[in-house]
Amino acid sequence: MSYLLLSLTSIIAGLISGVTGTGSSLILIPVLTATLGAKEAVPVMAIAALLGNISRVVIWRKNIDWSAFCWFALPALPAVVAGANTLIALPESILNTTLGIFFLALCPARHWLKRSNFTLRPLHLLFCGIFTGFLTGLVFSTGPLMLPLLSAYGLLPAPLLATESAISFLLYLTKSVAFTRLGVLTPNIIISGLLTGMMIALGSLGAKRIVLALPPAFYSLILDGVLIMAGVGLVLG
Repeated sequence: MSYLLLSLTSIIAGLISGVTGTGSSLILIPVLTATLGAKEAVPVMAIAALLGNISRVVIWRKNIDWSAFCWFALPALPAVVAGANTLIALPESILNTTLGIFFLALCPARHWLKRSNFTLRPLHLLFCGIFTGFLTGLVFSTGPLMLPLLSAYGLLPAPLLATESAISFLLYLTKSVAFTRLGVLTPNIIISGLLTGMMIALGSLGAKRIVLALPPAFYSLILDGVLIMAGVGLVLG
């Protein structure tokens, strides 16, 4: 019954993350924790997010902004490894609470940045990638952080979701390899991660048509909701 619940929740999470570009980790972590335990939830979600982002990359591959991808993702890779190693030594609850507060502050901040016509340049993306990569190694999800940053770079909904998916795929691949080298991945974690990831991918298949039909203002409202959900979830979790 617990794995059936996990599968159904994963499909719903895939649909939501396919529309918003993030959110699957935040929806699934409570179910994963209840099913497998908190210690195994992080590596399971890393594998699941890897598979979930594969489907989104395939669906949105023609919309990827490769310049933004390279400036953001490539410098983030060594930072992901550093973050995964730091996760072993530091209390994750403190890090999640800090990041949750940041997400809650990010919601009004991104509107202020938009009104002030603030934009990120390629060099800014490089430093944002290093910072986000380190956090990706530490916590469940940094999608709510990546989306406003890439949006400030000038990416519209379709390229935004496509590029975020490609970046997330590479970061979670690196995180999974780091967990493998640290000896964290057991057969049960791998199987659970593959099952969850396949269900997320299934849910993502129905999202593209929804995204293309959304007006920009409504999409922005959804993104605000995800940021608030992410912040509250991390603070309370």
